[in-house]
Amino acid sequence: MDLKDEIHLVGGRLKIGEDDPVEGLKRKLRKKMSMEYITHYEIGELLGTFYRIEYDKNLYPYIPVHVSQVKEIINIYMIHLVEKCDFKIFDTDKLSSIPLFALHNNFEKYNITLCSIPTLVSRYLMIYG
Repeated sequence: MDLKDEIHLVGGRLKIGEDDPVEGLKRKLRKKMSMEYITHYEIGELLGTFYRIEYDKNLYPYIPVHVSQVKEIINIYMIHLVEKCDFKIFDTDKLSSIPLFALHNNFEKYNITLCSIPTLVSRYLMIYG
């Protein structure tokens, strides 16, 4: 099993006419994780953006100078949750918690969007305990 294809962030494509990526993310969270029952969550700031310039698996954190139009734009947002909450997912899905240290530069095991999360959140002061 290749974890790069199996483990991914919750999200998806915007519907036609859906211009706000935050509203699209809320729709996906409601659908995938029954987040409509969690009243205390907030979509925070945009952490990072990746661009797919061809129809392959390569992602870039920038648009190369020779590219005039990208095939896909992937935005990663911070989601603020309450201290305790429940997630409800479909039986066919699996919810995994992965520590930040396991994601950092672990490109053999995880995809670039997951491996970039420790770097993207490094500007925040995290308090454990």
